[in-house]
Amino acid sequence: MNTVTVKQSPLQGTLKIPASKSMSHRAIMAAGLAQGKSVIRNLIFSKDIIATIGCMRNIGADIEVFDDHVVIEGIGGVTIKHPDFLCNESGSTIRFMIPIGMMDQDYDGTIVFHGEGRLKTRPMTPYFEIFEKKGIEFDYSDRLPLKIKGHLEAGRYELPGNVSSQFVTGLMYALALNKEPSVIEMTSLLESKSYVDMTIDVLKDFGIIIDNENYECFHIPGGQAFKAQDYTVEGDYSQVAFFIAAGLINGDLTLTGLKEQSLQGDSAILEIMARMGGDVAFSKEGLRVKRSKTHGVEVDMSEIPDMLPALSVIAALSEGTTRLYNGERIRLKESDRIKAMHSELTKMGADIEETEDGLIIRGVTQLKGAELEGWNDHRIVMALAVAATCATSPVSISDAHAITKSYPHFFEDLKSIGGRVHE
Repeated sequence: MNTVTVKQSPLQGTLKIPASKSMSHRAIMAAGLAQGKSVIRNLIFSKDIIATIGCMRNIGADIEVFDDHVVIEGIGGVTIKHPDFLCNESGSTIRFMIPIGMMDQDYDGTIVFHGEGRLKTRPMTPYFEIFEKKGIEFDYSDRLPLKIKGHLEAGRYELPGNVSSQFVTGLMYALALNKEPSVIEMTSLLESKSYVDMTIDVLKDFGIIIDNENYECFHIPGGQAFKAQDYTVEGDYSQVAFFIAAGLINGDLTLTGLKEQSLQGDSAILEIMARMGGDVAFSKEGLRVKRSKTHGVEVDMSEIPDMLPALSVIAALSEGTTRLYNGERIRLKESDRIKAMHSELTKMGADIEETEDGLIIRGVTQLKGAELEGWNDHRIVMALAVAATCATSPVSISDAHAITKSYPHFFEDLKSIGGRVHE
């Protein structure tokens, strides 16, 4: 599947939303570091999650994969079994695993991190600055692979807060394995705080305590141990955003599998929809989304960068002007998502302006068919497919295979609620 064609059609029905990819990564890694048997339930085996499973096997975890769950037998720490970590295109996998992979104190060899696509050049500078301060050997020539020789000892670690919270998460997992305490100190305001909240919450479930000092310092006590758990992953708000968009612009949907009170930062989509006038509300059946006459708002994207593609589609068909701002980091994802959404929605007739840190979108009454590029980015492909369901003529989208990164059965789900998709 490389190019799909999506035709206009109303959308109606009930859909179970896939498990949170962010929480799936965290739970699998915590279970892999625990002593004993854990079960992680309600998983979707996207390419990103498969990459994390492979990396955890590299450090000694025994992982059995079933239809919708894994059984993980952890060894209570890190023992390097294979030094080559294949991270595919997963930023979470590589940024979490780099410090974790350095925690085998008995391993004196080199570990190597490999990646594909845009991951090869995504920023890793915060780790490199730590390596230089701590005297850790590494070899990196502007792109992956990254070679590292050395260990992370207990102590004080400094990180900037405006690049990615993934670096904070990676250090929390790793430093919790030390016998002595450590501190992670932010040198600038931490963005994407909700992802750190999610990390601290999952770690707590697996027996690890992190003391959060106003998101400025994180204190990690020494001598802790990950504890095996039976853990069920909740539904993914970063994925439900596409079906919220679909329901608002073209349907009547009930979306199940979501936790109403969630720590996922992307659950902010519910508050944003309320501000835009969207008919979106929880009922006993799930999250009900009905076609609505929405209006433009201003949205700070710093805490919810993954929401930009879906919000762009909703804004394109909303009355008035929407401004998405504080999203400079969104240019560093699988694609430059600001540029991508500007480019492709413009082809569909949207009135959209690209800014340095986001988009200004003036709503139109309808979108038209076009030949679109998917930018080899799962979220761009899904957002454009949703927009296509109400376009006046067929829409073709390239790079449709990119959905396998996070949501392999997206098009099957879209078809199940009335989407007309031709692969």
